[in-house]
Amino acid sequence: MWAWPTIGALLLLLGPGKSLQQCFTTKASSPGIVSEAELSGITDFGLDVYRRLSADFGARNLVYSPYSLWNALVLTYFGTQGATQKQMEAALRVRDKVSAHEVKNGLDNWYSLLQQSHPGYYFSVANRIYFDILLNLRPCIRNIFPEELQIVYLFNAKSTARYINDFVAKATRGLIEEIASPEDVKDSQMVVVNGAAFVGRWKYEFQAHNNSKMLFHVSPDLAVSVTMMRQLGVFRYGESNDLGARILELPYTGEQISMFLFLPHPQRRSPSRDGEDPLANMVRNFEGRSLREAIEPRNLDFREVDVALPKFNFSTEIGHHLEKALKGVGIHDLFDEGRANLTAFTSKRGLKVTQTLHKAFLDVSEEGTEAAAASAVLVSFRSAEGVLDQSVSFHLTEPFAFLIYDKDTKNPLFAGHVRNPLDLQKAAL
Repeated sequence: MWAWPTIGALLLLLGPGKSLQQCFTTKASSPGIVSEAELSGITDFGLDVYRRLSADFGARNLVYSPYSLWNALVLTYFGTQGATQKQMEAALRVRDKVSAHEVKNGLDNWYSLLQQSHPGYYFSVANRIYFDILLNLRPCIRNIFPEELQIVYLFNAKSTARYINDFVAKATRGLIEEIASPEDVKDSQMVVVNGAAFVGRWKYEFQAHNNSKMLFHVSPDLAVSVTMMRQLGVFRYGESNDLGARILELPYTGEQISMFLFLPHPQRRSPSRDGEDPLANMVRNFEGRSLREAIEPRNLDFREVDVALPKFNFSTEIGHHLEKALKGVGIHDLFDEGRANLTAFTSKRGLKVTQTLHKAFLDVSEEGTEAAAASAVLVSFRSAEGVLDQSVSFHLTEPFAFLIYDKDTKNPLFAGHVRNPLDLQKAAL
């Protein structure tokens, strides 16, 4: 059985806003090379949101897809103008619409080629923008999004929700069956949806006969017995003063994408604030530049590592706390009826984001990882290299953070933390 550590979905509903002069222009095909600075912005945005979500989730497990969220929001960004556009550029770390479109298309092309060149794992991304048939859509939008754009009867909420959910289910390999309900859709004029799925086999698989029961310390006062996957092998390992973390890289077949595991370093933890636990202190240090630096191959040494990783699976559903996190990173006007400006899509005024939702699922087992994410934005008129001799013990027997990361593009595909491997119930905020 394959392991699937993440699956996610984001839903943003947009309602009333303001006006755009014309569509941006872009090349018919995106360039094959995207600058590191442009790609690093996705990491910076994703970690900024993750730190805020992590703080809000408290003692619950959390998994979400920064890349799925970025995809859905950047599609929404293409319809903004004025102050709304400036806010989204700052939050998403994009220069302008042309370069953002090239980054998005460049990554789409990259993962399409990756699929062909690395049969050992699977990663795909799919986007759709559903416009209501009665919305006065700018003609140039059809040229910019020839594949993503879909014209539907959004006022027929039941059939439209089923249509959107069928797309999400297909894009996430059936792991997320629903992102929007008829109640969500009924007042919407536009829905932006992204679906992403990842399946990867560990380069060095865990063997079931090596599994053993160990205590996982959920808190100083609570320990639970969990099944731990065990192996002794040579892996990249490091310690980061900036993050206050011990770091282990578990590569998937092909070695372009890896899972990075982060344990709070007992000697390098930040001073506790008002009873915050070690994981919260560590995650607060997850800034884009410091994290990218910490997991660079040159800063990780090949070591013989005794790995103990719990088997776990859980799902999360993020509702109003996602809106709170997005406002926290500087996206305010998009949710304000009087300030939102989405007139690059249509001359119709009064559109704003009225709801956000992200769904994700995580399952880790001996063979590897499967992950998926789906994100949606709804718009409506509602208000509201050498091996060292010394071996390392890396036992994940306390709350830890993880990142599924494309090392070539420095793109965080999935991120989250595990506070209790036995908490298999869906966490929702």
